[in-house]
Amino acid sequence: MNTKQKTVILIGIVIILLMVSMPPWWRHLPEGRKINDGYAFIANPPNPMNVINVPRLAIQGATVLLVVSGLVLVLKDD
Repeated sequence: MNTKQKTVILIGIVIILLMVSMPPWWRHLPEGRKINDGYAFIANPPNPMNVINVPRLAIQGATVLLVVSGLVLVLKDD
């Protein structure tokens, strides 16, 4: 593994940590619907009754992993 690959992996880890520390939130409405309530620090949700929007966070994480994996493959030494 070369320096460029290690740098890409480190940047990917930092991005994932930032995404987990500032996740997307959902607000549950009385009629059972959920609406997006934006992003906020995990220890300070926009509303105490909000929950983390796990599907959106998972899609974001998967996208970062895909991009990082692709870059690691592209940047390998022959």
